[in-house]
Amino acid sequence: EELIEVGRLRAECHRIGISELSVQDARARISPITLKASAAMRLSRLAPSAKYDEKTHTLQVPLPRSKDSRKPEHVSFLVGFLAELIETPN
Repeated sequence: EELIEVGRLRAECHRIGISELSVQDARARISPITLKASAAMRLSRLAPSAKYDEKTHTLQVPLPRSKDSRKPEHVSFLVGFLAELIETPN
């Protein structure tokens, strides 16, 4: 089940064009990513404490704390977060 979620995250990153995603100290660092004005507004609603650097096309997102530290939910969170942040063009 966890491998399927990792596969979903990889597919979502591929869809958006993200080539680097790392997690450190309960923050995800995502790059390269370019946010349109609508996505930047959505970001402020989805993750108010996230930091986007337009020059380096890097996004840092705080990850939710897991109730059970042995079963991190970061992968599922990131799949949903990225899908909601960057909409699929019609």
